[in-house]
Amino acid sequence: MSGISTGVGPFSGINTGDLVNQLLSIEARPRTLAQQRVIQLQAQQAAFLDLNTKLSALKSASSAFNISNIFNSAHASSSNQDVLTATANAGAAVGSYSFLVDRLVSTQSVLSRGFADRTSSAIGLDSVTFEPTAGRLDRDVELASLNGGDGISRGNIRITDRAGGSATVDLSRVASISEVLDAINAASGTQVTATVNGDHLVITDDSGGTGSLTIADAEGSTTATSLGIAGSIAGAAFTGTAVYNLQGTTSVTALNDGNGIRVNRAVGSLTSDFTIVDRAGASHTIDVGNIYSGAAVLTSAAPTTIQGIIDRINSQTGGAVTASISASGDGLTLTDTTGGGGNLTVTDIAGGGAAADLGIAGNVAGATLAGSRILAGLNTTLTRNLLGGSGLSSGAFSITARDGSQLDFTVPTTGTVTDIVNQINTSGAGKIRASLDNTGTGLTLTDISGGSGNLIVAGAAATALGLSTVPAGVAAATVNSARLQHRYIAESTLLSTLNGGRGLGTGTFEIRDSTGRVGVIDVGSDSLTVGDLLKEINSNPVNVTARINDNGDGIILEDNDAQSGNVKIRVRDLTGTVGAGLRIIGEAAGTGVNNKLDGSYERTITFAAGSTLDQIVTKINEAGVGVSASVISDGSPSHPFRLSLASRESGVAGRLTVDTHGVDLGLNTLSEGRDARVFYGSDNPATAVLLSSSTNTVSGIIPGVSINLHTVSRDPVTLSVSRDTDSIETSVSAFIDSFNALVGRIDALSDYDPETNRRGTLLGDSTASQLRTAAFSTIQSRPTGVSGQYQFLSQIGIRLNSTGTLELDSTKFRQALDNDPQAVHDLLAAKVQDPRTPIELSPGVHVENTGPDTFSSLGIAEKMSRMVERYLDPANGILTKRKSTIDDQIQLQNDRIAQMTAKLESRRGVLQAQFQRMEQALAQLQTQQQSLSGIHSL
Repeated sequence: MSGISTGVGPFSGINTGDLVNQLLSIEARPRTLAQQRVIQLQAQQAAFLDLNTKLSALKSASSAFNISNIFNSAHASSSNQDVLTATANAGAAVGSYSFLVDRLVSTQSVLSRGFADRTSSAIGLDSVTFEPTAGRLDRDVELASLNGGDGISRGNIRITDRAGGSATVDLSRVASISEVLDAINAASGTQVTATVNGDHLVITDDSGGTGSLTIADAEGSTTATSLGIAGSIAGAAFTGTAVYNLQGTTSVTALNDGNGIRVNRAVGSLTSDFTIVDRAGASHTIDVGNIYSGAAVLTSAAPTTIQGIIDRINSQTGGAVTASISASGDGLTLTDTTGGGGNLTVTDIAGGGAAADLGIAGNVAGATLAGSRILAGLNTTLTRNLLGGSGLSSGAFSITARDGSQLDFTVPTTGTVTDIVNQINTSGAGKIRASLDNTGTGLTLTDISGGSGNLIVAGAAATALGLSTVPAGVAAATVNSARLQHRYIAESTLLSTLNGGRGLGTGTFEIRDSTGRVGVIDVGSDSLTVGDLLKEINSNPVNVTARINDNGDGIILEDNDAQSGNVKIRVRDLTGTVGAGLRIIGEAAGTGVNNKLDGSYERTITFAAGSTLDQIVTKINEAGVGVSASVISDGSPSHPFRLSLASRESGVAGRLTVDTHGVDLGLNTLSEGRDARVFYGSDNPATAVLLSSSTNTVSGIIPGVSINLHTVSRDPVTLSVSRDTDSIETSVSAFIDSFNALVGRIDALSDYDPETNRRGTLLGDSTASQLRTAAFSTIQSRPTGVSGQYQFLSQIGIRLNSTGTLELDSTKFRQALDNDPQAVHDLLAAKVQDPRTPIELSPGVHVENTGPDTFSSLGIAEKMSRMVERYLDPANGILTKRKSTIDDQIQLQNDRIAQMTAKLESRRGVLQAQFQRMEQALAQLQTQQQSLSGIHSL
């Protein structure tokens, strides 16, 4: 027989399947209890996971006060948002500030004369050169640099010419010498011309009158006095007093046309820059950089002013040789006080250049060494910086004017470009006039003799300056020099001043040399000068030498001829844009002598013969020279098409010189590129602080505040920076909500409802009960190590209500915040960590202390954060351990359930076998009964 595991037995009539299941259900009661226990444990697991989430939210809300710097959050509001708006960052200085927006930033743009078409006719342009205005020979001087860095007092001046004409000139908004000159020369009511000469201003009377020329301070101003032009003379030319000369406060970075001086920037004891040997034979090593102790600890920072340099020299020679500012006010003088009979000698230490840059390198037989000029005059540059820094070795000039006059003279080689111009004009005897050319990068000689012969210019200086016309001369009245290549990049140049003051940033670039070897140059924050950068490159084992290029306007990478290969030098940026900022990205034009990359900031673009306007525009835009070119149509009937050139950078930093090399395109400057200008701190520009920016976003005026300029204002705009109380209150509310959410969830999970007999999942759970107690104990405690007037949250409006939840009294909280914001901060968010003392394993042997952090001060929110960490710590947290315990219990119950299930299945088999045997026995009995019945019937 078979198939008796379910259903009714065929012989017994018993439902054996149900009977087996009923018997097994009695025996399965322990398994059912285990399964119910698993469900309970899983519910607890889910409950603790819920509490874990609530605790994490509470920790985030507790830590936010410090992590997000909530108490330092600020809000900026403008009294006129049409003029300016602002964004205040955390820590912004609270207060009210007055601004007057004088002008917005503009971008340099020039426009050519009109052309008949743009696509078919050649315009005759062979090449064009673009270069930053740092290459000009007439560097405009900021007024802040005058009078030894004290600047001037802005305001009004009163000028009365010799004919009695009078004008009040408003100089309250000027920032540079050029702006002063422009304002005076544009004044109506008086006939005068303002110029500069050397270190002073010159006012020339053009009225033809016979009275006195008078320049005076207007009422309430001292502007004329601070410009050195206050006074009255009977003559036609008023020469002001010196306002731009060396003083003790003059910045070292202002020397040598803003290139500063080279110093030894090595760290350690061997950092001297030059040697002075006095007349008694004693040698003195002079260090004008950082000075370190024997342990390489900085003991004295490099001087930043001329007086600091003088003090270093006087101190380190012990007074044997003293330094001072020269009587002319443009250089230094060394005086030997020893009374010795030898020479006074100053020599740069190998690899240095500080003495040369200070103008004092030399050897004299006397007791006085007069240094060369190191500070140029107003709106001019040093002769020593011409021709890429080569300067003039000879001043010899010879000019034959067109009327046959022979003019032989010598121009100064150690002065300024203005000195050269003045000497030519003086020696020209009214027949030759010298001036800067129209790009400001070279000189122009103009014959005004009225003759018709050839103009002949000769001499060593003329040849060096590119003015020589020998032997035949030229049948023209003017001669233009070559570009005189003013050096504005030297080893001492700060990297931060490159690219119009944008600097280079930090990063790495790769150099592949002529042998295919690759080196990586890492330019970090420790690289301050171009010299530092050159050392970084030249110390790399690639077959390349880096130096300042011949024009003094960039660095050049050259193949080392001693190991020349046949691979072109290549440079590419890896991180950052340092290589691009140096303009050395790319591949050399060839190998051998052409295997070099010149990062000159002067860029010349050449055009094919017959190039049209559109072709010129395309080539300029493809050259990547910082200029955007386009063709515009002015709508005129005959010559509507004009070449438009605009700098890609705004403000003064984006100004460029445009040299068309003698081709007259009729270029007209539409906008010269000016910085945004703002007056800060006063309604009166004369007494306000003048600020400028190369964009319409101004930062650094108010700490933590960025100001966006929208339009010019006639009236001052008030910017109010206040504590962002709303953000603070929002964060406090988030902290309260997170606390209430945690406590409310603990209460819900631990609740018992007698009416429904519903028990909370964590009812009676000690961990949940301890967590609730810890949360309330923390929230009601005092802060640790805080001495402020607020010691409990209830004192600042955070209190427990009758339902046992936290609530915020906003009025009381804001009052407390206004009354003592630091005390509110300390109560909630104080956090001062104790320093860790190294562990001493043995005398003199210490190891790092990796023990737990300790704190001398903790606010309530930070204490709450620490409390939460005790529960959530991934290794030893209370909830972490409880979860592990529950996991173990669930696993144990599941193992028991599996064992009991196996045992029950075995028992089922036994019972089924027993019932099967019973059916078989009944079948046999029935068969015997039938047999007996048959015998009885016989």
